[in-house]
Amino acid sequence: MTTGPQPDFRALFESAPGCYLVLDPDLVIVAVSDAYLRATMTRRAELAGRPVFEAFPDNPEDPATEGARNLQASLARVLREKKSDAMSVQKYDIQRPDEEGGGFEERFWSPYNVPVLAEDGSIAYVIHQVQDVTEFVRQRRQAEAEADAVLVAEARTEAEVVLRAREVALEGRLLKEANEELAVLYAQSQELDRMKTEFFSNVSHELRTPLTLILGPAERVQAELPDDDRRREDLEVVLRNARVLLGHVNDLLDSAKIESARVTLDYRQVDLAGLVRLVANNFETLAADRAVELEVRAGLPRPAEVDTGRLHQVLLNLIANALKFTPKGGTVRIEVTDGQARDTARIEVADNGPGVPADRRDEVFERFHQLDGGATRRLGGTGLGLHIARELVTLHGGVIGVDDAPEGGACFFVELPLHAPIGTPVGPDELVALESGSGVTAALLDGHWAPAASAGRAATGAVGTPGDEAPLVLVVEDNPDMNRFVCDALVGTFRVRAAFDGREGFDMARSLRPDLVVCDFMMPEMSGAELVRAVRAEPRIDTTPILILTARNDPSARIAVLREGANDYLLKPFFQTELWTRVDNLVRIKRSEEGLRALEMANERDRIARDLHDLVIQRVFGVGMRLNALLPSVSAEVADKLHDVVAELDNVINDIRTTIFDLQASESLADGLRQSVLRLAADAGERLGFQPHVRFHGPVDTVVDRGAGEQMLAVLRESLSNVIRHAQAHAVDVDVVATMGGDLALTVADDGIGLGPAEARRAGFGLTNMGVRAATLGGECEVRAVDVDGDGDGDGGGTVVEWRVPLGTASVQHR
Repeated sequence: MTTGPQPDFRALFESAPGCYLVLDPDLVIVAVSDAYLRATMTRRAELAGRPVFEAFPDNPEDPATEGARNLQASLARVLREKKSDAMSVQKYDIQRPDEEGGGFEERFWSPYNVPVLAEDGSIAYVIHQVQDVTEFVRQRRQAEAEADAVLVAEARTEAEVVLRAREVALEGRLLKEANEELAVLYAQSQELDRMKTEFFSNVSHELRTPLTLILGPAERVQAELPDDDRRREDLEVVLRNARVLLGHVNDLLDSAKIESARVTLDYRQVDLAGLVRLVANNFETLAADRAVELEVRAGLPRPAEVDTGRLHQVLLNLIANALKFTPKGGTVRIEVTDGQARDTARIEVADNGPGVPADRRDEVFERFHQLDGGATRRLGGTGLGLHIARELVTLHGGVIGVDDAPEGGACFFVELPLHAPIGTPVGPDELVALESGSGVTAALLDGHWAPAASAGRAATGAVGTPGDEAPLVLVVEDNPDMNRFVCDALVGTFRVRAAFDGREGFDMARSLRPDLVVCDFMMPEMSGAELVRAVRAEPRIDTTPILILTARNDPSARIAVLREGANDYLLKPFFQTELWTRVDNLVRIKRSEEGLRALEMANERDRIARDLHDLVIQRVFGVGMRLNALLPSVSAEVADKLHDVVAELDNVINDIRTTIFDLQASESLADGLRQSVLRLAADAGERLGFQPHVRFHGPVDTVVDRGAGEQMLAVLRESLSNVIRHAQAHAVDVDVVATMGGDLALTVADDGIGLGPAEARRAGFGLTNMGVRAATLGGECEVRAVDVDGDGDGDGGGTVVEWRVPLGTASVQHR
């Protein structure tokens, strides 16, 4: 049987009417039919040898397309299952050639993927067959759109009528549901308000009992102590701040009672002018300490029917509020006059402080509201005092407000009826006794006032003298008692200086350049966050660690101040031991970082020196070569002299190379710690004339992190340099020991002349560096002479360097 010529299968395949693409198992295009090229607007030379998804990427302008992902999944199934896979119609846009405008053209395909198996059953090729169904999809879309348009036109009239009826019914139902929902929400808000008021009331009552048990015994103990006992001042701090807390508790309780309408007035006959004078007397000492003139204009008797205790409360809040914001050397005026209406009296409390903006005068009487409520507010408080004052005045049937004062600040005024409502029982005159002046004013001023003795002690006690070398800590806290508390916690160990607002703290930080700044989060003039930003922007102190003290247990606020550049924060209240520990840690870290920076600077100087020495070696070597070239042309006597000169130049080159070995301060860990040690020992062997004996113990390349490894290599280099320069050794042993969760230890021992006093002086800088490198990582370093005869005197039989640092428990893979 004869056979004819074999057909050209490639020509047959390429001329086939179908759209075919042949892929190898790696999805690289190996053959393509002409029909496929025409359908995809591509050329065979552009496709052959390219991965299919590189040749046909997704349309980047169509983020919803899934053509490439679906095709990849189908091909993966064919390769995995060795079975054909038919895909549903896919949208897979085709990129136009540049000569046809570029961009992508929308296309739809019906793909079919068929495996071609080799003789061993593996997949040799995958045939990807597609049919372009773009025109069919477009026609179907158009038909559907036309049918929808006809249906819409026919149903529009009927739909509009039905839709409008439904809308009316829906709006009615929604309105009814909204009304019902509003009723439910209103009832819930009323219940929540009741629960909130009850909660404030219960918490306030529960806090009053322990506060009473703090104030009573503390006052009794203080009274029994001698006047010169320092504990009296400590107890005064406790009492003053306990009264502040009691004042806040009372405000919360009063606010809860007012909200629940449980406040009733006990009217009494009283001389209104005398009551004003009595209340003002409680602030005379405070005004004198602040150098504020307290002017009281309430001379003539003015009979009135009021609730004496509640009016006390109103006047105390107004006068304390005026003194809070009156600057040193300012004036506070308290005056009683006739009211604008008949049978009314007007009480004014005016100052020359910053005043209240006209557009915010209603806000000052809102509950929990403070005009100066940001992180830089000068004074603290709950924001309840003026709110309670307004409610109590309103219960009297009076009016309270704020206006501009003739003195230049704010003028708070109260206008009260002189008579109780008709039918209200009125009791006889009975003035309620007030607490001592310091207790009342401390509570009302939120602890931002301390007696002169205590305040002075806080300022002078903030300067500690444990020694000129002790770290300097700057404490920035506007509350005098808290400032003193922080300073007392640190003054025994650190040198401490105190500032009482953010601006003063920043100025002192620039001039003192402390080792650490401890500052409050909320301070006048400059907040803690602003102080952090200012310090980080000041080049001379931008690396100073900062510890923030804050009473705000708010994660977002803490994260924000850490992002600004604070190193740590501490929530109030805190223990003095915790404060001291955090301060000590931050100071130690700063001192360690300064040591590392000093080492880095030394290393940089060494690098520059090494480069210079390399240039010198090149020039000296060139001179030696030129001198050697002269030898054949000179006399024997001159040649001998030139030989001596060349030998001396060789000695200079050797000395410089030894110096370069000393100056190479670090080794790369790219090949692992083991290879780096061996390479360093080989370099030293060239200078010594023999190779050091190196031994490794433990998984050195897996448990030693980069930081410890680089520090150990630097110590090894310095140790070998000392051997090269001073030891006159004939043998050197290097041992490296590393254990997971244990230590990294380096031992370098030589049999040279030993490290006597002279050698120790010459190697002093290197030995110091070894100790610093160990201490930085929490380890230790020891250099000692070998004791040959065992008598413990280290009699010059060589030198041993032992360097050891702790390692973590995690494995480390060096790259």
